[in-house]
Amino acid sequence: MTSQALAAEEALAAALALDRSRAAALEIAQRAVTSAERVSPAPGSETDRAIRHRAEAYRVLGTVYAAFGEWKDACVAAERAVSAWRQLANAGSTMLVQTEADQAERLLLEASAHLP
Repeated sequence: MTSQALAAEEALAAALALDRSRAAALEIAQRAVTSAERVSPAPGSETDRAIRHRAEAYRVLGTVYAAFGEWKDACVAAERAVSAWRQLANAGSTMLVQTEADQAERLLLEASAHLP
């Protein structure tokens, strides 16, 4: 899947969540995660690009779960997103997008706050 296609799926999932279309939003967000997980990049920055796509896809999935109050699943997805962003940060990658990493961190904090 291309970067543009992944971004389009993520945007569509977010829009559907805002529209309260749970099943469609989750299906698209989960498809984006599946696509991001399947990327087998070449060594170098392509590896970082794959990690970035995975981070973005998990953040979107977590955001969709959060939109429907499914905090446990939102927390799991946010943890995966944060983990991927931290992997990029620790490697000093140019693929790190700090604002998106911060969004994932905030999502994790929010989701965690709703758990017992």
